[in-house]
Amino acid sequence: MKNYNKLFWIGLSIGFVFIAGGIIAYTCRFAKNGPSEDPAVWGQFGDYINFLVSIASLIVVSMLTYSIHNIEQKRADEQREESTKRDKEQKDFASSLEKPILIFRDIGSKWEVANVGRGAALNIIIAHAETEDHWDESVKCYSLESGSKFTIFWRIEASMWIAYYNDVFGNYYLSTCKNDETLIKQNNDESLFPLVNRTHKRLGDMTDVINNSNGR
Repeated sequence: MKNYNKLFWIGLSIGFVFIAGGIIAYTCRFAKNGPSEDPAVWGQFGDYINFLVSIASLIVVSMLTYSIHNIEQKRADEQREESTKRDKEQKDFASSLEKPILIFRDIGSKWEVANVGRGAALNIIIAHAETEDHWDESVKCYSLESGSKFTIFWRIEASMWIAYYNDVFGNYYLSTCKNDETLIKQNNDESLFPLVNRTHKRLGDMTDVINNSNGR
């Protein structure tokens, strides 16, 4: 706004200088012997002043119009940016509602994994650990739609649980549970998550292990 006000005053100054310069030039050229007493001469001088004022007014109006245009353009740009930002926030919020969210629950003698988000959790990998640096027995499980759950039947207890999964949009998530507290992270670079480059057991393999153990 200050720049536009400055531009207006510059135009006004140019117009004033233009009028003053014109008067000085006219005086030096036609009034060397002092003011004339002839009304016709004053009439000519008035016409000359009117011409100067018209040109100066045109300059000032042009500068003012340009300033107003810039102000309106800036306002329109700000409104467009605000609208774009608001649309993005709404889209991000809507997207966040469609995310899968896996949590771990202690259901007594077993643990279960539940998808409490609205999006489907795909390619789920479950693992347990005694410390954060050493994850054991990672198992690749079935996908879970919203509201679905399954029991971790192959292990009763663990110091920590981890679930690694992705959604239909290619976003990757990591849910960890320690001391009954769940932490969820999201990152589009799957290489930043653990368990990615490991060989995982299949859920069917764990079923066979349980059945063999029960058959002994």
